[in-house]
Amino acid sequence: MPELPEVETIVNQLSAEINHKTILNIENLDHKVVDKKTSTIKNIKITNIHRRAKYIIITLNNSQYIVIHLRLTGHFHYFKNKDKFTNEKFCVAKIYLNDHSLLTFNSIRRFERFDILNQSELNKLTAPLGPEPLDKSFTVDKFQQLFQKSPSANIKTKLMDQNVIAGIGNIYAQEALYYAGISPQKKIQDIPSEKLTQLYHELQRILLQAIKHKGTSVDDYEHLKGEGNFQNHLAVYQKSSCPQKHSIKKITIGGRGTSYCPVCQK
Repeated sequence: MPELPEVETIVNQLSAEINHKTILNIENLDHKVVDKKTSTIKNIKITNIHRRAKYIIITLNNSQYIVIHLRLTGHFHYFKNKDKFTNEKFCVAKIYLNDHSLLTFNSIRRFERFDILNQSELNKLTAPLGPEPLDKSFTVDKFQQLFQKSPSANIKTKLMDQNVIAGIGNIYAQEALYYAGISPQKKIQDIPSEKLTQLYHELQRILLQAIKHKGTSVDDYEHLKGEGNFQNHLAVYQKSSCPQKHSIKKITIGGRGTSYCPVCQK
């Protein structure tokens, strides 16, 4: 599932291509994935595009929002000229824009979501989400406080809890724990304060690096211009050995496959 760096990459690209343009209409090709209320979006201007956790939020000038969750296989294709569009097997929505360009949303497994929400509905959706890990207001002290509220919880499970911190998933939780030298099996109460501080800094560093490399393409993730390449910089995720050449151990935590180095991570 695309995580913070992948969604941020797509938001940045969408902002460059379609922000401040007018949506002429949206062609809904799959009502299981795409909200039927798309039929009401006609001649509506896009005023902003941003990310919240793993959601893409497109603000419209009619007090509504297009809210998209990529889930496992969601992705966009952008055509500067709509006439260049060729049939796409997994296309579920076509967004026609006033400059004759076309944005398509594609869903391979049909788990993805493309919704039209008002302000109240958006507030309800985002209210439970934790803070954004790259916000300037998210200090190391706030990071420690969040985790110290659940001393008996597993550290990796909490890192991935969207109500604790927004946007972190399986890939970046594993990578941050490796570089912080923390075993993903640890309970929070067994991790020294200085190690949590190190985890905070490593998490921020890795997220920024992943955004720089336009995300990690290991399964179905692609952005508007192709694939990311942070997969070439991963330390433990889907690896057989760590950067120190130690063998990787693979276990399951909270129902998710987890790779770690038992030598580097204690």
